[in-house]
Amino acid sequence: MNNKSNKILEIAIHTSVWTGFLSMPYLLAFATGSHYPPFDPGAFVMPLQVIFVFYLNYLWLIRKFLFTKRIGLFILINLVAIISLTVCVGYLHSMAGPPMKHPDGMGHPESGFIRSFFMVLVQCFFVGLSVAVKVTGQWYEEKQRVQELEKARTEAELQELKNQLNPHFLFNSLNNIYALIDLDKDKAQVSIISLCEMLRYQLYEANRETISLDKEIEFVRNYCDLMRLRLPRQVSLELDLEDNDTKRQIAPLLFITLVENAFKHGISQSKPSHISIRIYCEYDNIICYVRNTNFPKTDQDRSGSGIGLDNLKRRLELLYPNRHQYQSQLIGDEYVSLLIIRAEK
Repeated sequence: MNNKSNKILEIAIHTSVWTGFLSMPYLLAFATGSHYPPFDPGAFVMPLQVIFVFYLNYLWLIRKFLFTKRIGLFILINLVAIISLTVCVGYLHSMAGPPMKHPDGMGHPESGFIRSFFMVLVQCFFVGLSVAVKVTGQWYEEKQRVQELEKARTEAELQELKNQLNPHFLFNSLNNIYALIDLDKDKAQVSIISLCEMLRYQLYEANRETISLDKEIEFVRNYCDLMRLRLPRQVSLELDLEDNDTKRQIAPLLFITLVENAFKHGISQSKPSHISIRIYCEYDNIICYVRNTNFPKTDQDRSGSGIGLDNLKRRLELLYPNRHQYQSQLIGDEYVSLLIIRAEK
């Protein structure tokens, strides 16, 4: 809700509350079946008095003195305003008609004092009420401001993570194509074409907040086809990718990190190796399950900086808080990764 809408809502609420406050005697008479009180302009003096004190604080004194921690001056100005109003209203009442009479026919001088004292208490109550309303509104506005700042920070952080992911993905792909050049130049040329298609996806599709699941799965399939060109014969690659769900949305470039990691650590040039990648939907969950043989890289290996998994975890925390499950562990000679993204309830 923008500031203009907030202001309109605030005016509507204040108008409704004070209309109800001024109409209270008539509403009570209607509810109890009593005779409606006659219209008396003097009856509105007290409500208008407290309304004046309320907005004197709400619109000026609280912001000018209370929020700037000049509490003594805030209290002093309120006391002067309340006493001055009470004296003026009492004087107007005395000028408007004779004082109230005691049943014995004598004047009752205490009645004016009691009425004035009551009015002072009522106005003090409305000063406290104005402080409560203003402080609550200030807290709500501050909360909204913090949420907007947090949203902006999160979006900036997500963009930064995505900016890191793109060159990271490109770095790994170029390393693979470089290794393929010596093995088969024709396959290397095909790989460059495939890479161009994938980069086009990253430029035009992955910049969106969410994309359809089938497009993300198609991106993973293209990447696996690209990698398949340089796999040794002893490597088994199994793909089970369900891409028939065109309506389900997901944040882009979430699965590629797990897939890259499988190709990076799951292949040996001399030993039998296997990689199994499965992406599917179960009920309202999107599941990515990756299993591969484990061949840890040495310190001399320069194929990647290792930032991919850290970025993935951070993006999941920002995009799907309390709605995702990520596990990875070494089971025997296999490295297993499981990512579950739960639908929002």
